[in-house]
Amino acid sequence: MTEILNYHIQYALGARGAKKAKKRRSGGDANDNGHAFEQAFTINAILLEMCSSLLDRHTGHQVRFKSQPLGFVDDLVIIRNSNVSDYFELKSGSSQRCTTTLKYNIARQQQVLIKNRLDGRINLILHKTLADDVEIQKRATGVPIYIIGFEENRFLDYELVMAALPDLVDAYRLLTLRILLNGAWYNLDRNATIDEINAEWRYLAINPIRSTNPIGVSQRLRSYFRAVGIVLKEERDVVRYQIGGLGGLFHFQVGSDKWKDFEQFLLNAWPTDSMAVHEIIEEFNHG
Repeated sequence: MTEILNYHIQYALGARGAKKAKKRRSGGDANDNGHAFEQAFTINAILLEMCSSLLDRHTGHQVRFKSQPLGFVDDLVIIRNSNVSDYFELKSGSSQRCTTTLKYNIARQQQVLIKNRLDGRINLILHKTLADDVEIQKRATGVPIYIIGFEENRFLDYELVMAALPDLVDAYRLLTLRILLNGAWYNLDRNATIDEINAEWRYLAINPIRSTNPIGVSQRLRSYFRAVGIVLKEERDVVRYQIGGLGGLFHFQVGSDKWKDFEQFLLNAWPTDSMAVHEIIEEFNHG
């Protein structure tokens, strides 16, 4: 498998180009909307690759997913055993399709691939309303650019979850398993092979609960949770919740700014219906 490294960029673009690529990696996380779009696409892509690898166990473990790779198209890369890598740039905007900066970065990525004779594809992922799925652009450099439309489809993801973990779907809700897959991806620092992700996912699904009192949950919020029957369960870096017959995972960390907003909202509203609380958690997870 071939991954773009610093010497590839320096060879193609010089020291200044390599410095710009490193600077892009220190630019911070995307905004909430962009993060949710990227997260949904990544989970769907992992599930598709995981189910595909079930048909050919000789290649699945050699497919690696990596978030924020070094380079100029740097939201996600899928590195395959055939040395063909797919580089993804995800744009969650609903109006603009391709900015001048994006065109610049794509051109730089093409230069790196061509100069180093690396076999790769550049994929621009947009909302379906902006993208034409059949459109394939191929510029003079010879590196293809695929423009792909994507929208989150949880029901499709649930079908893929059932195919990937058929032995666990009776024991866990599909929503919980899907959320735990995201937890596994983050536990592996968003850089792992399909087999590693699958193993971590199974671990989170069957690992015994370690704590029901996660550090960072205020006394007021604990009192509210007890009053409405919410049980928190902490496993490694993942915090699950269970209320009535519903359960899931918090996508945001306990003690974070989003957690504080979530706590204030709950304590002000004080909903007592389990479905209402579940929907509020999901809104904060994806909002």
